Amino acid sequence: MAQLGLDPLALIWQALAFGLLVWLMYRFAYKPVLAMLDQRAERIRESIAQAEQIKKELAEAQRRGEQAMQQARQEAQELLTNARAASDRTIAQARDEAQRQREKMLEEARAQIVNETDRAKIELRREVGRLTILAATRVIGQELQTNPALHERLVDEALSQADRQA
Repeated sequence: MAQLGLDPLALIWQALAFGLLVWLMYRFAYKPVLAMLDQRAERIRESIAQAEQIKKELAEAQRRGEQAMQQARQEAQELLTNARAASDRTIAQARDEAQRQREKMLEEARAQIVNETDRAKIELRREVGRLTILAATRVIGQELQTNPALHERLVDEALSQADRQA
C-alpha cells in the first residue's frame, strides 16, 4: 500500500472520520430532514384531502343551490298559474255579473215600457171617451144632457170600439 502512496493509518483515520461524519449527518441532519419531509408530505396530503373535501362540499352546495333555484322557479310558476286562474275567474265573474245586471236593466226597462204603454192606452181611452162625448154632445146636443143612460151607453160603445181598433 505504501507503494501506491497510501498510508494505512491515515486511511483508517479517514474512514473513521468519514463514518463519524456519516453517523452525525444521519443522526442530526438526515433524520430531521426526513422527518420534516414526512411532515410536509403529510400536510400536503391533508391539504389535498381538505381541498377534495371542500370541492365535494362546494359541489354539494351548488347542487342544493340549483335544487333550491329549481324549486323556487317551480313555486313561482305555480303562483303565476294560480294568479292567472284567479284573474280569469274574477274576469268571468265580473262578466257574468255585468250580463245579469244588463238583463235586469233590460227587464226593468221592458216592464217600464209596458207600464207606460198601458198608462198611455188608459189615458188615450179616457181622452177618446171625453172627445167622443164632447163631439156627441155637440152633435146630439141637448138629448144627452136630459138622458144620462144614453150618455153612459155612448161612452161604453166608444171605448169598446177603441179597444177593437187597438
